[in-house]
Amino acid sequence: MLVWNKQFETGVPELDAQHREMIAYVNRLELMALNQSLNRLDVAYLNHFLEFLEEFALHHFHQEEKCMVKYQCPAYEECRRTHEDFVIFQDRFRQRLKTEVLQPAMVRELSDFCNLWIQTHFMKVDLQLKASLPNLERPASEL
Repeated sequence: MLVWNKQFETGVPELDAQHREMIAYVNRLELMALNQSLNRLDVAYLNHFLEFLEEFALHHFHQEEKCMVKYQCPAYEECRRTHEDFVIFQDRFRQRLKTEVLQPAMVRELSDFCNLWIQTHFMKVDLQLKASLPNLERPASEL
């Protein structure tokens, strides 16, 4: 389980709020991944989670990249690449669901991927944005 703390903060409140939301979703997925069997509620949550990931990738990634460009963050290219990798994984996972029966191992795989991605992307790439900001209290309206 990931617990949000100040170490995750980028200095951009709106991005940080979106990151907190992602962590909450992934934590719930991690609990679901502990199950040996999946019920209808699990499948419904997984579908909801995948919809959330699509929206997150579409809106959050764009906003984060835009912010990195605006503040000339040196991690922009790495950020963009890791976003692309995330979208590729997500698309492949969705395709697998069309051809394979959902198994607990698939949920664990998705949970593990998301957990690792948060720990590496948020902590190693996104945090580089903080050093690029001229003022850590930037209102979201300025993004």
